[in-house]
Amino acid sequence: MQTTAFDTLATANALKEAGFEETQAAAIVDALRHAVTEEVATKANLSELRTELKTDLSELRTDLYRALWMQAAGIIGLTVALLKIL
Repeated sequence: MQTTAFDTLATANALKEAGFEETQAAAIVDALRHAVTEEVATKANLSELRTELKTDLSELRTDLYRALWMQAAGIIGLTVALLKIL
């Protein structure tokens, strides 16, 4: 994930020079700092996640097919055994 640097002091000073009160400037700077410094996903991050999900899904599908084949083999084996008994 990617973060961006943000100079809170310079921003607060610029807001005060523009006429904002100190409490207003502090509130605006805090909101901006929170918005700017939050980690955001890049296209590369999303692409990597998509690849991981596809791999996980492929592995899950393989495991599911293997389980189904084992169940089918068990059912066939039981059917054959029952037919021999009867």
